[in-house]
Amino acid sequence: MAYASAQDLLNRYDSRRIGDLAGDSGVRLTEAQILTDSKVAAALDDASGKIMSAIKRANRYTDSELNALTGVSLAYLKRITCDMAFAYLNMRRGYGAAEVEAQAPGYRTALDDLNRLGNGEMIFDVESKREAGNPSYTTKNYTVNGNSMMSSETAKNLFGSR
Repeated sequence: MAYASAQDLLNRYDSRRIGDLAGDSGVRLTEAQILTDSKVAAALDDASGKIMSAIKRANRYTDSELNALTGVSLAYLKRITCDMAFAYLNMRRGYGAAEVEAQAPGYRTALDDLNRLGNGEMIFDVESKREAGNPSYTTKNYTVNGNSMMSSETAKNLFGSR
């Protein structure tokens, strides 16, 4: 299931551009046609698949967490999906990377944000992930040759780290 609908795409992009990109006969698709067009649905599915693979990396999110998003987190997931789907509609026209980036500038931002989401630098508002980006510090103490305890930072300075 796609993370955004054709209506979400229409809410974020000019219907004339979408209609031109999705239509193959030289006739622009209407908004009603865009809502049921298989090429638009495929672009949204492709974008959702890429998103799923990126943010589920290292078990960052489960399917149920992504499907339960609400509010601005859901809106942002839809934004990323639509930015990528719009780029995919441009790609199906045979445009190269430079043209796609020029005609769908949100694509680069979406890819960068997917990387940040996958690395935990950015998070969706999910209760279990709220502390994901916050650094946590723990200090381990080591005894060397029966001498007093030394912190992990001191040990690292003396012995290096692997």
